[in-house]
Order: sequence, then C-alpha cells, then structure tokens
Amino acid sequence: MSRFVPSPRRLLAAVGALVVLAAVAATVTFGLRYENLRAQEQSRVSALEAAERYVVTMFGFNPENIEENIRKTMAVVTGDAKKEFEDRVLGGDDVNGTALATAVKEQGVVSQVEIQAAGVVENTRDTAKVLLFINQSASAASLEEVSANPSRVIYAMKRESGTWKITDIELVTDETLQHLLDPDAEQADAIPIPNPTEQTPAPEGDQPQGEQPQGEQPQPGEVPVG
Repeated sequence: MSRFVPSPRRLLAAVGALVVLAAVAATVTFGLRYENLRAQEQSRVSALEAAERYVVTMFGFNPENIEENIRKTMAVVTGDAKKEFEDRVLGGDDVNGTALATAVKEQGVVSQVEIQAAGVVENTRDTAKVLLFINQSASAASLEEVSANPSRVIYAMKRESGTWKITDIELVTDETLQHLLDPDAEQADAIPIPNPTEQTPAPEGDQPQGEQPQGEQPQPGEVPVG
C-alpha cells in the first residue's frame, strides 16, 4: 500500500492558508478590541458632559428657572438618586417641588453652581461614575450675605435609550475621597482633606471671648431662609 506524500507545493499552500487565517483572526480580534475601547472612551466623554450639565441644573436655580430645573432633574434621576433628590432637595413628601419653587420665588433665592473640577472615576459603555468638585453660592433677597458651600458629589450613571440617567447621588466625605484615590488604604489611616471653609480650632482657654464657633455648612440644594 503506497503512502500519500504531499508535494512541497501543496505543503506551502496549506501553510500559507493557515497564515492567512491566523492574520484574519488577529485582525478581527484587534478590530473588536479597538472598537470596544473607542466606544468606552466616547462613553466616558458623554457621561462627563452629561454629569456636568446635570449638577448645574440640580443645584443651581433662581426664581425664573426653578420649576424648569426641577422638571429637567426629575427626568434624569432614577432609583436611589430620585429618592435622594426628593428627600434632600425637594423636602421628601413634595415630589413635585411645589414648596421649593414657592419658597425660591417668595424669598428671591438664587443658587449658582461653579464646577471646579470633574472626572470619570470608572466607566463602561453604558455605566459611569463621575466625581464633581463644585462651589455652590446661595443668596436670598432677605439676606445681605452670600452663603458659599464647596462640595464634592459623585453621580453613578447608566445610559438608557441613549440618555444618561443618574442612579445614585453621593455627597463625598474626606474618607470617601481617600478610598476612591486608594481603595486598599485603611480608612482609619486616611488623611483628612482640608475644607477651605474649615478653620483649625483654638486650644481650650485660648479662644477669644465673644467669638462663636462656625456653624455647619449647608448641604448642596439647601435654601437659605431669612
């Protein structure tokens, strides 16, 4: 029985076919990976842009736009974020924001938000977590001074039907920020990040008479009452 021995030409053709198949597979794999990275980068950019718009609308308002801003915000919050906004900004039971809108109009409240810095902590194609450093200044017609409140906010976001929705709102403490920067660090060893509005308390007995400790800074969205 004779044994079939392929000719050198057939061997070369077979090897060439395998090389072509391997090259095609590598090209497809690289292309899919590149497309995924490109989509993820586009997602990061769009999530950041959306978060910056949302934080200004959520915590910035005046008598002319308060009702519109409440409607815009309610359209982009869902789940825990919706409850957080209703409880912290609208006051819990007033889910339509009627009481807040009325107070803002009657007292001439103006709340302005300036974004100091913002960045995406993590993201996929359809999810993102965005950290925003903001300055919120609030004033009312009955008050002479302006209340300034630097804050750090994290939005957890999810894209639904092409629109970014806020699924969770977190006001960042020093420990939370330390954990974001170094997840493996022990919270007990975290170094507090100084707040520009905080002052180092004087030792007991050295505090000048008549000087009272500063009160707590208002949270984002709180309306000053005269």
